[in-house]
Amino acid sequence: MSDGLPVPGDSSADILRRLAGRWRETPAGCWEWTGYVNPQGYGCLIIKGRSIRAHRAAYVAANGQITDGRQVNHHCDNRRCVNPSHLYLGTQSQNIRDAISRNRLYVPDGGRGSSHSQAALTAEQANDIARLYATGKYTQADLGARFGICQARVSQIVRGASGYDVEVVTRAGRGRPGLTLVGAA
Repeated sequence: MSDGLPVPGDSSADILRRLAGRWRETPAGCWEWTGYVNPQGYGCLIIKGRSIRAHRAAYVAANGQITDGRQVNHHCDNRRCVNPSHLYLGTQSQNIRDAISRNRLYVPDGGRGSSHSQAALTAEQANDIARLYATGKYTQADLGARFGICQARVSQIVRGASGYDVEVVTRAGRGRPGLTLVGAA
């Protein structure tokens, strides 16, 4: 699917006619697209045989063409929203800064371990995993099942590769690394 601009020659009235009746208003004031939504979460429609993102079509219908080097961003963070008052022209770098400021984007050096916006565990849970694994009584699969995470994530925690603030120690009776709370015996 291309993300091209609405087809040249289409009037605002033509675009509005295609958008009409294909959205519903949310309590937040978004006009949420009810037609086809692509795997990235954006509404799409076909205009003259081309797939166009619905929010871009709505912006063009309300404000005119999208200028070179610009993209249509959402103030509301709702990819399905086609409300022109929630849309603005911006750059990709503006959109990324906005995503970071709203905690919608993973930043490798900002927000690791339990401080990451999508962390599945608290720092205390990560240390519990490390402490239990270091006893030699539990496998990584056992701990994964107990804490609701996959074995691979447990492996990252016990190797010190997870971003959690833990210290690698030797697992009891195995000579393999395990983890405990930083500064703990």
